[in-house]
Amino acid sequence: MSEQHCPICKQAVQPYPRYPHYVCRLCKVRATDAQGRRVVFYNSSPLGTGIMGKYADDDTDYLEYICYIDGSKCWAGEARFGGIVVQLAGEDQAGRHQ
Repeated sequence: MSEQHCPICKQAVQPYPRYPHYVCRLCKVRATDAQGRRVVFYNSSPLGTGIMGKYADDDTDYLEYICYIDGSKCWAGEARFGGIVVQLAGEDQAGRHQ
């Protein structure tokens, strides 16, 4: 299997060809909305399906799947077998986030 790195911090991550632009856990916890307010994503079902977002500071709903990490636009989605995956958004994959 080839090496894979977090597109934000460049740290080596477990290779997942299905998610070539996923961010590492340390970057994922720094996700914010466009104004810089920290957001978290989680599964809406105990079975690990569905996706919801909330603001970390007061647990109010965050109704978007787009987030920002260190100024890079990312998006959150359901992982294939449960859980949440955050990936660098398409327009930032060419390295414009640096």
